[in-house]
Formats: sequence, structure tokens, C-alpha cells
Amino acid sequence: MPNIYADMLTRMGGELYFGMVGPVRTGKSTLSSALARHLILPYITDPYEKERFIDELPQSAEGKTVMTTEPKFIPRQMIEVNLNQDQTLKAKVRFIDSVGFMSKDALGGMEDGKERMVHTPWSEEAVSFETAADIGTNKVIEQSGIVLLVTTDGTIADLPRQAYLEAEERAVNACRESGKPFLIVLNTSMPAGAAAKETKNYIEEHYGVEPVILDAKNLTLADIERVMTKALASFPILEIEIAMPDFICMLPKEHPLRQSVLTYLLTLKDGFDSIESLVDYTFEVPKDSGIVSCHVSNVNSCHGTATIQMKLEDAAYYAYLSEITGESIETKECFAAYLKEIIAERGAYRSAIASLTEAQEKGYSIMLPMQEEITLEEPALISSGGKYGVRMQAMAPSVHLIKVPVTTEIAPIVGTKEQAEDLIAYIKESDREGIWDTNIFGKTVGELVADGIRNKVSLIGDDGRAKLCESMEKIVNDTTNGLVCILI
Repeated sequence: MPNIYADMLTRMGGELYFGMVGPVRTGKSTLSSALARHLILPYITDPYEKERFIDELPQSAEGKTVMTTEPKFIPRQMIEVNLNQDQTLKAKVRFIDSVGFMSKDALGGMEDGKERMVHTPWSEEAVSFETAADIGTNKVIEQSGIVLLVTTDGTIADLPRQAYLEAEERAVNACRESGKPFLIVLNTSMPAGAAAKETKNYIEEHYGVEPVILDAKNLTLADIERVMTKALASFPILEIEIAMPDFICMLPKEHPLRQSVLTYLLTLKDGFDSIESLVDYTFEVPKDSGIVSCHVSNVNSCHGTATIQMKLEDAAYYAYLSEITGESIETKECFAAYLKEIIAERGAYRSAIASLTEAQEKGYSIMLPMQEEITLEEPALISSGGKYGVRMQAMAPSVHLIKVPVTTEIAPIVGTKEQAEDLIAYIKESDREGIWDTNIFGKTVGELVADGIRNKVSLIGDDGRAKLCESMEKIVNDTTNGLVCILI
């Protein structure tokens, strides 16, 4: 399990720090000892250190009597071990075995008919054994990197399943209140038995958590792998990336499709809090939202990141293309045909933009014709001084852009002199953008100016434009630095 260990080490800051909590008499000490033997003991090479480690393992026994009386650190001094044979994955592994919350009918909390009083590091006065157990268990939860909550179906001790229910619920609530990632381990002597299955269903129904079923007395490497995999999945999700078509981000904020997608994403934010809850999440896509499906496409347990892939209807994309192009685009073929047309016209657009820019800067510019616009006449034989040649004449349309200032004026009659002066003062006080929106007799200043410019330009007329074209043709074709006189 090198990958699982490596991922857990990343999430737990280089230390595998497990806290064992839950009701008393559920096999916490047995599981701690078994895990320690598998995860730590094989990698201790010093024989004396190995012997000392075995001596520090917790004891366990049958019956109703509580065996653990205080939190126990395994090993007592944290040691670094190699978790793989090539010694490339080193980790500090440690277990904290707690007393746990007292189960009903468990023995050890009473002595001679009275509450058993104990001294703890957390109180100057002696407290009851049950109170000390509660405090110690909560301390274990606080100090752990991840909590293993051990419970049972009633097959490992002389206590029935009902005796554990209250303490089990307290343990689950304590883990949730702490915010620590936790995993429920169902310890049973018959993992495939009916009691284990019934208890598993109860835990899933009441706590919304799927437990790992195992026999702590006969723990196998497969059991450990299931525990580690499940434990890693209980860590919180730190970052979720939503993979969706790029065009969604280009839509205006008020666009219905973008609003629909954002609304759905907001409904997801409280749907999962751990890796496991995300992986098991059922995405219910609302109808008429434009969303076809959502699914988890990638999960990185090591860093707590995941990717949710969102697929949208093809019609939504084509509707977006139709909006921005002003053309009806319903299929890939339509879009390809539109691109082909645009590419064909791109040269002319570039020439027009360059000519417009030159006309703005210099007052005059010419849009040169495209090659396909040039008409080439039949070649003709010519002679000059006894020599012969060939004359080829070409004709092509050229567009001439002339920057001509057009002046217009607005002279509204508003009434008295005072009213006119008030209007002047109002216009001067307005910002430059606001002047255009000033309303005068039902029209804004901007509309009045535009009307004035259109009226002046329209006075040229078709005849005037034709004569202007003839004049430009003569200037271009017939003059060579000569004087040109235009009479209007």
C-alpha cells in the first residue's frame, strides 16, 4: 500500500497519528495492537527496541470489565519506520488507545457499590472513572490526525449490541463536533454474519457513514488496506475544480444559461464534505437547465482535490454561436461553413480596417482591390520607333476614403433670456458624457446632432456623388502632378 501511505502522510503532515475511540469493550486495544504489529513492528530492526515495543502494546481480554484505564500511546516514544522494502517511504506512526465512553452494563466504573474515583492530569481533584474516561477520550480525538471509531455488533464480548448504542452515538457526535476526519470500524467475530450486516445497516442509516467490517483478533493485510483506503477517503475535500465548456465564462453574467449553471453549482456546495461523500454523490441535474450530466472525473486523495466534469447540451453551444455571430448555426457543418466564409472575407476586412485607420490619421486613404477584382483586358500589339511591344491594360475598383469634417449646430429657442442662460449653465455643469443625454424638446442632444449630420450628408445627392466619383477617377488616372480644379 505505498501509494495509500504516501497520500495519508501528505494529508497528515508526515505522521500517521491514529486515535482509537468509541464505546468501551469494543476491541479498541485489540485493534491498536494488531495495527501496530503490522505497521510498526516489522520495520523495527533493533532487537531491544523491538522487545520494548512489544512490552508497550496494550492488553486485551474477554468479558465485561474495562481493561484500558487511561489513554495509551503506542509506541510510547514516536519512532520513524520504513513503510516499504526499498526504504523510500518513511513515516512516524503512532496510535493512541483511549478508554472510550462507558457502555451500559460494562464493569470497571464502580467499586464496592460506589463510583470509582481516579486522579487525572486534567483535574486537581479526583473524578469518577466515567468522567475521566470521557475527558481522556475527547483529548485523544483532539490530538489525533485521524480518528478510528471502533464499535461492535455484540459478538466480541459479553455485552449485547444494545449496550453500546448510547456510547456509540456520543462518540460519533464528539468526532463530528471536533471536525476531525474519522472512520467507523465495526469489530465483529463473524464479519459475514447476520449481526454484522444488521449493525452495518444501522450505522449507515443513523450516522450516514459506511463502516469497515473486520475481525480485530484476526486482522489481515487486506483488512488494513481497507481501513487505510477508507480512512484516506474520510479526509475533507480542500478544492473542487469544475470542468465545463469555456464558452460559459464568456457569457454575460445575466445570461440565462450562465445563471442556470451557477445556480446548480451553488446547490452542490453543501452536498459533500469529504472525499468519500464526493465519490458517492449522486448528481441530480435539473430539467431545462441546459446541463446534460455531471460526474467526478478525477480525485487526488493526496492533496484533497477533485474535478467535477459538467457536460452541457450541444444546442446551448450552437445557440451561443448564433447569438455572437448573428447567423443561424445549429450544427458543426453550419459553423464550418460560416468560418469558411469569414476566412474568405478576412483579407478584405483587414484591408478595410487598415484604410480606415489611415483615413482617420491622414484624412485620406485608398482601399486597394483584391486580385480577383482586377479585370485584365486582351493584350494588344503596339509599335514605337520601329520597335514593337505588347500593351496590357487592367482595370480595378478602388475605394477612396476621405475624412471630411461635417459641422452642424443646435439652436433651440427655449423662451426668455433667463431660461436660455439656465440651459447654458446646466450644460456647462454636466459632465461630457451627460451632455449627450440632455433632453431638449423630446430629443437628446446626441440625437439632435446625429440628425443634423445626416441632413447635411444627404444634401450631396446621387448626382453630386456621381460627379465626385468621376472627379476622383480623373485625378487618379489622368493627372501627373498637375493642377486639378473641381467646380461645385
